[in-house]
Amino acid sequence: MARLTKLLWLLLIGSTALSVKAVTPETPYTRIVERNVFDLHPPVVQQAPPPKPPALPKITLTGITTILGRHVAYLTITGVKPGEAPQPVMMSEGQEINGIQVTNIDKQAGIVKVINGSETQILEFELPKPADFQPMKIETVPIAAPVQVRNETAMSPEEQAALMEVHRVKLQQEGNPASELLPPLN
Repeated sequence: MARLTKLLWLLLIGSTALSVKAVTPETPYTRIVERNVFDLHPPVVQQAPPPKPPALPKITLTGITTILGRHVAYLTITGVKPGEAPQPVMMSEGQEINGIQVTNIDKQAGIVKVINGSETQILEFELPKPADFQPMKIETVPIAAPVQVRNETAMSPEEQAALMEVHRVKLQQEGNPASELLPPLN
């Protein structure tokens, strides 16, 4: 038994010496660690970017009315997904549809305030911009001088129609587009 106790003491002292020796910085390998020969670095923890907020639908104000004393806004909600059809809705103050809530309708100013998701938006009527306006091109076409008939007596309706047809055919032969303005004789 004494022998067993001595053996246990020796093992205990030996293991303590090994653990102390491993902890001490006086090993021949500490210089390698200090020099960092292999250019070792701790792993870099990359932070993921914050998630992108979901896309909000586009809301267009198409009308405002006060039916039966209630303010009602006519809105068109464009879908977020491609190919999704726009959805026309009528909403009064305080009403909410699909995460869109109308908070205020000002009929006089033509403004509707809505909460779209978590974003407050002010909607106004979309009017065409002056830069988008393009006037119509009007081409001027010379019209032949009217035929003057100097007759003391008034012409009958049949004679007037025949004269108009003669004038129309003459303009057609000349290639004048004014010939289309005169009605054909039936």
